[in-house]
Amino acid sequence: MTAGLPWLGVALALPYGLAVGIAYFLALRANARLYLDAGPVWKPIALMLGRLLGAVGLLGALVPFGWAPTLAGLAGFTAARPLVVRWSDRRARVPAGGEG
Repeated sequence: MTAGLPWLGVALALPYGLAVGIAYFLALRANARLYLDAGPVWKPIALMLGRLLGAVGLLGALVPFGWAPTLAGLAGFTAARPLVVRWSDRRARVPAGGEG
């Protein structure tokens, strides 16, 4: 698909991987909350399986485009973790009134 423009695949795969990573790590955060709640045990297990299968499937979709877009997608996925952690930390520090 990107034989004539090899860097086009990389340019498209990086934000794609970032979006997949943000969704994955936000789901991981929700998954941890579900494990701590007193709800049914199948909910966190179902979310965990969906999270893992979704990430593997969505990032696996980059493989047919070659090693460079696949690596760029994985780099975007990896870059999402500190962004989500930083965003979660800031949200945790905001007082109940919303000031700060």
